[in-house]
Amino acid sequence: QVLLAPKRVFCNEKGEPLRLNPAAAGKSGRRKLCIVDWDGDGRLDILLNAANARFLRQVDARDGKWFFKDMGLLAEQNIEGHDVSPTVVDFNGDGIPDFLGGAEDGRFYYLRNPRTK
Repeated sequence: QVLLAPKRVFCNEKGEPLRLNPAAAGKSGRRKLCIVDWDGDGRLDILLNAANARFLRQVDARDGKWFFKDMGLLAEQNIEGHDVSPTVVDFNGDGIPDFLGGAEDGRFYYLRNPRTK
């Protein structure tokens, strides 16, 4: 097998390469993410570490590329001391993923998905 040159397959909604942080290496910070269908539309989205987590909604997939729109933070509350590790759980068993963030203060933070009944 031949290893081909890399391609930019993750794009913003305008078709530009998806940049999770505009700073140069060394000043870009740590990026942690969780891939999940957050909004229930059948497409995989990205939850990205931030004050709690940013929701990057997948809006399209075509020609071997995936397109995402930044929908902003999941909540207003800042749980970030320095960094948050986003993941999802379904503690209430309704089949809808909810946010669980591990923060540097040693605590876990839980947020129900807005789709939860």
